[in-house]
Amino acid sequence: MKKLLLLIALIPSLLFSQTKEELIAQVKANPKDVNSIRLIQKVGGYYPDYQELAGLFKQLDKKVRKTNDGKLFERYLDALKNTMPGKKSPSITQLDLNGEPYTLSDLKGKYVLIDFWASWCPPCREENPKLVKTYAEFKDKNFEILGVLSIANLTLGQRQ
Repeated sequence: MKKLLLLIALIPSLLFSQTKEELIAQVKANPKDVNSIRLIQKVGGYYPDYQELAGLFKQLDKKVRKTNDGKLFERYLDALKNTMPGKKSPSITQLDLNGEPYTLSDLKGKYVLIDFWASWCPPCREENPKLVKTYAEFKDKNFEILGVLSIANLTLGQRQ
């Protein structure tokens, strides 16, 4: 019975799920549809590629890009561009586990891995044991992990 219920629950996602290629084709076929912005977001998934998403966004009609959704997505693209690997990290200030303000600049001079994760994100949770292992290996070598945990709209700071 449990297997049957699981199958019934999965049918909509199996029927309506699209591959990345199908999503891209749909965006390109509908450049004047504001809903194409949401399709571009789906293309990005968990690991968005700035170049890919910006390229698709630029192919949308100018009127679509100037909508509120378009402006919001443009801000997202700017944030994505400014946080790509190799870029200087933006300033981060949050409360630590004791409720005290803590900034990324407090770790200046150290090698810092910034881990943005969410408790509801399965791939994020799967990475946690790897982070613990990495921290154990490098903690005595001027290395720190700054974890930024997102729970719905609440962001909590956590240091290893």
